[in-house]
Amino acid sequence: MKIKQAIILGDATNNTLGVVRSLGLKKVPLILILIAEKDPWFVSESKYVRHGNLYRIKNIEELMPLLLSIHNSEYEQSLMCTFDEVAMFIDKHEEELSKLFRTPARGSHILQYFNKATLCDLAEKCGLEVPRTIIYNRSEDIPTDKITFPVMIKPLHSIEGAKEDIHKCNNKEELQSALQAESNCPKFVIQEYIEKDFELDVFGVRTEEGVIIPGGVRKIRHFPAGTGAGAYGIFLPTDELKLDIPKINELLKQTGYYGLFSIEFLRKGERSIFMEVNFRNDGIAYAATVGGVNLPEIYINPISNAPKARKNYMMNYSIDFLYVKSGEVPLRTWLRDFFRTRCFINFNRHDTRPTRCYYWHKIKSKFYKNR
Repeated sequence: MKIKQAIILGDATNNTLGVVRSLGLKKVPLILILIAEKDPWFVSESKYVRHGNLYRIKNIEELMPLLLSIHNSEYEQSLMCTFDEVAMFIDKHEEELSKLFRTPARGSHILQYFNKATLCDLAEKCGLEVPRTIIYNRSEDIPTDKITFPVMIKPLHSIEGAKEDIHKCNNKEELQSALQAESNCPKFVIQEYIEKDFELDVFGVRTEEGVIIPGGVRKIRHFPAGTGAGAYGIFLPTDELKLDIPKINELLKQTGYYGLFSIEFLRKGERSIFMEVNFRNDGIAYAATVGGVNLPEIYINPISNAPKARKNYMMNYSIDFLYVKSGEVPLRTWLRDFFRTRCFINFNRHDTRPTRCYYWHKIKSKFYKNR
């Protein structure tokens, strides 16, 4: 029987660090290919990748030759992506790579589902509720006659835009201003704006054994507020999410994707409105590992059922503390939230070196700047 090995294709973010740490905890053999010019979160300093299993490249064009050079037929090597650009790159090379590695589409293609509108159409066919959606090309006139305000706009393909391209627009003037703002994004989706009670990020993994969804994070605070990344929330097991899991399973099956994923929902009363699927690891999905269900390890060593996950609070204190600085959250409240948190996106007691290096670098930078 072949030895199983994970090959993580990652950028220098917490998305990558979460996979490295999850696999490292279970002593799963791994290789990290870090695709980044710089490493601001010091992913490369993790104790799990400091012993000859780290490769660094500056751009994605260098990836194919490197993958071919590290292929080892004595191992069952699984490719695991942690950001959209590399996931799309692997999809374009599925035919060649699937002959050597365990790939996300097993030799097929899922590229069409990186298009948010196409994905929403499929989700609706699977029985999930989706917001009304219009595709807009910036070279065309804005179809205001087809739009009921307010709306949300965001890039049609995530890799073509940025967080700054996501806007809530209450009227025609705000929509025109947002779409005419400087941006490298050529196409947007204009979606019905839903006054949500909260956002829900659901985490899971699909293997040949089936789909496992241990739970998701109910976001309590975002930064920036409303549209930003999850800063503080609570991870809840699946049976407390009130989601139609069979319909989600069918959606994943229809895409043909295998691997780690996250699905974003808006909750309004009893309604769960589907927003999108991320065909990669999510930056806050480490909360599932803390909750007792190690999704990256399950992908490498598939099982048909997982134990029930435990509730736990998650926090990205670097951005969440900005609410204290702005006066929006009292320090006493924030400290209460901090001390009941068990999943810190920035810090891991089993792997402290990336955090120590990060703050040491900040101290040195400030010292030299003030000299």
